[in-house]
Amino acid sequence: MIVSLVYLVFHYSFIDDCLDAYIVTACLHLLDLSDIDEISSRKQTLFDILPKEEQNSFISQISKVILEKYIKIPNDLPTLSTETATMDTQKRQIEAMFDNRQQRYVCEVCDKQYKTANDLQRHLKDQHLWNITENSGVNIP
Repeated sequence: MIVSLVYLVFHYSFIDDCLDAYIVTACLHLLDLSDIDEISSRKQTLFDILPKEEQNSFISQISKVILEKYIKIPNDLPTLSTETATMDTQKRQIEAMFDNRQQRYVCEVCDKQYKTANDLQRHLKDQHLWNITENSGVNIP
Protein backbone atom coordinates (compact mmCIF):
# COMPACT_ATOMS: atom_id res chain seq x y z
CA MET A 1 0.00 0.00 0.00
CA ILE A 2 2.81 2.41 0.86
CA VAL A 3 4.55 1.61 -2.43
CA SER A 4 1.39 2.39 -4.43
CA LEU A 5 0.91 5.62 -2.46
CA VAL A 6 4.50 6.69 -3.19
CA TYR A 7 3.97 5.79 -6.84
CA LEU A 8 0.82 7.92 -6.98
CA VAL A 9 2.60 10.89 -5.39
CA PHE A 10 5.44 10.63 -7.92
CA HIS A 11 2.96 10.18 -10.76
CA TYR A 12 0.92 13.21 -9.65
CA SER A 13 4.10 15.27 -9.31
CA PHE A 14 5.21 14.26 -12.81
CA ILE A 15 1.82 15.13 -14.33
CA ASP A 16 1.80 18.46 -12.45
CA ASP A 17 5.29 19.26 -13.81
CA CYS A 18 4.21 18.35 -17.35
CA LEU A 19 1.16 20.60 -17.14
CA ASP A 20 3.27 23.47 -15.79
CA ALA A 21 5.74 23.01 -18.65
CA TYR A 22 2.90 22.93 -21.17
CA ILE A 23 1.44 26.20 -19.85
CA VAL A 24 4.85 27.89 -19.86
CA THR A 25 5.42 26.70 -23.44
CA ALA A 26 1.99 28.01 -24.47
CA CYS A 27 2.83 31.39 -22.94
CA LEU A 28 6.18 31.49 -24.74
CA HIS A 29 4.53 30.63 -28.05
CA LEU A 30 1.68 33.08 -27.58
CA LEU A 31 4.08 35.91 -26.71
CA ASP A 32 6.44 35.03 -29.60
CA LEU A 33 9.35 34.24 -27.28
CA SER A 34 12.10 31.77 -28.10
CA ASP A 35 13.55 31.88 -24.58
CA ILE A 36 12.06 32.44 -21.15
CA ASP A 37 14.48 35.33 -20.47
CA GLU A 38 13.55 37.15 -23.69
CA ILE A 39 11.40 40.30 -23.53
CA SER A 40 8.05 40.02 -25.29
CA SER A 41 6.93 42.41 -27.98
CA ARG A 42 3.42 42.06 -26.49
CA LYS A 43 4.59 43.51 -23.21
CA GLN A 44 2.11 45.88 -21.63
CA THR A 45 3.74 49.30 -21.40
CA LEU A 46 4.51 50.28 -17.79
CA PHE A 47 2.56 47.31 -16.48
CA ASP A 48 3.62 47.92 -12.88
CA ILE A 49 2.09 51.39 -12.70
CA LEU A 50 -1.22 50.44 -14.29
CA PRO A 51 -4.26 50.20 -12.01
CA LYS A 52 -4.94 46.67 -10.75
CA GLU A 53 -8.06 46.40 -12.92
CA GLU A 54 -6.04 46.98 -16.11
CA GLN A 55 -3.31 44.57 -14.97
CA ASN A 56 -5.95 41.92 -14.29
CA SER A 57 -7.61 42.62 -17.65
CA PHE A 58 -4.30 42.16 -19.51
CA ILE A 59 -3.52 38.90 -17.70
CA SER A 60 -7.10 37.68 -18.14
CA GLN A 61 -6.93 38.37 -21.88
CA ILE A 62 -3.74 36.32 -22.24
CA SER A 63 -5.20 33.53 -20.09
CA LYS A 64 -8.32 33.29 -22.27
CA VAL A 65 -6.24 33.03 -25.42
CA ILE A 66 -4.11 30.26 -23.87
CA LEU A 67 -7.22 28.34 -22.80
CA GLU A 68 -8.88 28.69 -26.21
CA LYS A 69 -5.83 28.17 -28.42
CA TYR A 70 -3.66 25.69 -26.51
CA ILE A 71 -5.63 23.91 -23.82
CA LYS A 72 -8.92 23.73 -25.73
CA ILE A 73 -11.15 22.70 -22.84
CA PRO A 74 -14.73 22.62 -24.07
CA ASN A 75 -16.72 25.50 -22.69
CA ASP A 76 -19.60 23.15 -22.17
CA LEU A 77 -20.07 22.70 -18.45
CA PRO A 78 -22.92 20.17 -18.79
CA THR A 79 -20.69 17.90 -20.91
CA LEU A 80 -17.83 18.15 -18.41
CA SER A 81 -20.24 17.54 -15.53
CA THR A 82 -21.66 14.45 -17.25
CA GLU A 83 -18.19 13.03 -17.96
CA THR A 84 -17.07 13.69 -14.39
CA ALA A 85 -20.23 12.10 -12.96
CA THR A 86 -19.69 9.02 -15.15
CA MET A 87 -16.09 8.68 -13.96
CA ASP A 88 -17.19 9.10 -10.32
CA THR A 89 -19.91 6.47 -10.72
CA GLN A 90 -17.48 3.99 -12.25
CA LYS A 91 -14.97 4.66 -9.50
CA ARG A 92 -17.61 4.04 -6.81
CA GLN A 93 -18.77 0.83 -8.55
CA ILE A 94 -15.24 -0.54 -8.64
CA GLU A 95 -14.55 0.54 -5.04
CA ALA A 96 -17.72 -1.31 -4.02
CA MET A 97 -16.30 -4.52 -5.53
CA PHE A 98 -13.37 -4.49 -3.08
CA ASP A 99 -13.75 -7.22 -0.49
CA ASN A 100 -11.99 -6.10 2.71
CA ARG A 101 -11.99 -9.59 4.18
CA GLN A 102 -10.25 -11.10 1.15
CA GLN A 103 -8.27 -7.94 0.31
CA ARG A 104 -9.21 -8.42 -3.34
CA TYR A 105 -11.53 -6.98 -5.94
CA VAL A 106 -14.34 -9.38 -6.80
CA CYS A 107 -16.16 -9.04 -10.12
CA GLU A 108 -19.86 -8.60 -9.43
CA VAL A 109 -20.74 -10.37 -12.68
CA CYS A 110 -18.69 -13.59 -12.52
CA ASP A 111 -17.03 -13.54 -9.06
CA LYS A 112 -13.47 -13.64 -10.40
CA GLN A 113 -10.97 -12.05 -8.02
CA TYR A 114 -8.30 -9.47 -8.77
CA LYS A 115 -5.48 -7.99 -6.76
CA THR A 116 -5.71 -4.46 -8.21
CA ALA A 117 -8.45 -2.13 -9.41
CA ASN A 118 -6.72 -1.83 -12.79
CA ASP A 119 -6.87 -5.59 -13.27
CA LEU A 120 -10.59 -5.57 -12.42
CA GLN A 121 -11.20 -2.65 -14.80
CA ARG A 122 -9.40 -4.47 -17.60
CA HIS A 123 -11.47 -7.61 -16.89
CA LEU A 124 -14.76 -5.67 -16.86
CA LYS A 125 -13.86 -3.96 -20.12
CA ASP A 126 -12.61 -7.08 -21.92
CA GLN A 127 -14.90 -9.79 -20.57
CA HIS A 128 -18.12 -7.95 -19.76
CA LEU A 129 -17.87 -5.12 -22.32
CA TRP A 130 -18.05 -2.31 -19.76
CA ASN A 131 -17.39 1.10 -21.24
CA ILE A 132 -14.69 2.23 -18.82
CA THR A 133 -14.07 5.98 -19.03
CA GLU A 134 -10.38 6.92 -19.10
CA ASN A 135 -9.00 8.33 -15.84
CA SER A 136 -11.71 6.82 -13.69
CA GLY A 137 -8.99 4.92 -11.86
CA VAL A 138 -9.43 3.82 -8.30
CA ASN A 139 -6.70 4.81 -5.88
CA ILE A 140 -7.09 2.24 -3.14
CA PRO A 141 -4.88 -0.79 -2.41
